[in-house]
Amino acid sequence: YVFDGSSGSGRNALFTGQAADPARWHLYSGSSPVTVGPPVGTGVVQVHTVTFDDGFNEHRINGEIASGGGAPLQALRGLILGARYTTDFHLDGAISEVLIYEGVLGEDDRSAIESYLLDKHPITDPDEPPVVVDVFAGGDGLYDTYRIPSILTTEAGTILAFAEGRANASDHARNDIVMRRSTDGGDTWSPVTVLHDAGGDSLNDPLVLQVRDGVHAGRVYLCYMSFPEGCHTNCVPLGYGAGTSRNWLMWSDDDGVTWTAPFDVTESFRRETTNFAGTPGVGFQKRHEPFQGRLVFPLRQGPAGSVKMYALFSDDGGDTWTRGDLVDDSQTVGGGDEVQMVELPDGSLLLNARSYAATNHRKMARSLDGGATWTPLTDTSLIEPQVMGSLVSLTEAGDGFDASRLLYAGPNSSSSRVDGSIWVSEDGGASWAFARSIFPGSYAYSVLTVIDPCEEIGCLFERDGYRFISLARIHPTWLLGERDGGCPCVADVNGDGALDIFDILAFLALLDGGDVGADWNGDTVLDIFDVLGFLEAFDAGC
Repeated sequence: YVFDGSSGSGRNALFTGQAADPARWHLYSGSSPVTVGPPVGTGVVQVHTVTFDDGFNEHRINGEIASGGGAPLQALRGLILGARYTTDFHLDGAISEVLIYEGVLGEDDRSAIESYLLDKHPITDPDEPPVVVDVFAGGDGLYDTYRIPSILTTEAGTILAFAEGRANASDHARNDIVMRRSTDGGDTWSPVTVLHDAGGDSLNDPLVLQVRDGVHAGRVYLCYMSFPEGCHTNCVPLGYGAGTSRNWLMWSDDDGVTWTAPFDVTESFRRETTNFAGTPGVGFQKRHEPFQGRLVFPLRQGPAGSVKMYALFSDDGGDTWTRGDLVDDSQTVGGGDEVQMVELPDGSLLLNARSYAATNHRKMARSLDGGATWTPLTDTSLIEPQVMGSLVSLTEAGDGFDASRLLYAGPNSSSSRVDGSIWVSEDGGASWAFARSIFPGSYAYSVLTVIDPCEEIGCLFERDGYRFISLARIHPTWLLGERDGGCPCVADVNGDGALDIFDILAFLALLDGGDVGADWNGDTVLDIFDVLGFLEAFDAGC
């Protein structure tokens, strides 16, 4: 709300964020219908002129009429700025100056006051918004609705996008697990591929990770749940018997071109005392000790009403899996639900989860032993309207970047699934220094992927009332602004900050030893082309 005011006939208000049309201005007068105006501009300075007269209202933005119409009015009896009359629904922005007049101004006076305000508070043009590409579109002739995104950028640069293809909007609508691939950074996409169709049963919560090195290097694992036809999380029985939820695992060894048949891994993935276990999003492989190379899937288990979270991990490339301890939620209000985890540069893990029966703040915990045990669950400063969110590592200082940074994506609201934003933390998730809005409209579940830490971040998200699952493509500089310290110098092989003969010697040593660090062009073959690539970067000064 920009403002809300009471009168004898109701309220006079200017606001945005209405659930039915969340990204537009709304003008409300008395008991008349809401007048819908133009889209909301984010990151800009605007002058709004709102007129309430006997029988009509009018809304101007920077002097131009935005909306208006007939409305029964009475004298204003109260006014609140930056919130609804109930003192909630706060304005996510700043008000620089407010001028209030008892009567309707004439055209010349109104124009002069607008000119005064425009001169005093110059209009700013917003940065170009991120490119948004629709990846899944409901009603495409294949499925009525697509929901629950997951996305992975492989080591080879292929982008794999997953979702549930649904017969209708229900969470359990004979859902299939579907996928699309892009080999050009998200410019074009393969047709929708059905990875698993279970007939009348519903398949839910795609969760993906890639083995980056070690046993089964390059393999992509995809896990998800199934529920019997007509049954949801609150009606499947406990245990492993007939009629309960099952867990499935499949994998691809060729960057998602082909996939194995799904394997039933229920007894490895969840406890017999539960009735479901899963979460949408992504897993990861640990880069650092302790337990370097460990594969980690974040999971939450039922039954509904008593949801708990834990890590599932493998130390043999995914051949066998171990369940970690449940996260203690006894020391916080409510608990956690759909959950994501990430590794920090010191090898510890950070958990970030949707809140359940709680305070509309994200939940977090930490693990020092690779996900086997966790600190008690606590609240974060991140607000949410209770929705699945995403957490990834963007950069690490140990890789030559100026800072280690985490990214969190979710709605910037505690009440509505709107205004998709990305927050940045430079202290391992202890605080979240700043955020930028990537999509001001309807925005629900989302998953981040680092396409290239120097060039592009991807955010696959549900939008427009779940009609689309779209990919926002974001340059790190757009997100970080002046905080962006740029990319490390790749030709500084020995990492001393200077380009000299010692870097050439270090590169030749890698080449002579057959080290993958000398595979400059990434073709897995060490040859003269890698030498030429290194020398080109060296001659270019980085």
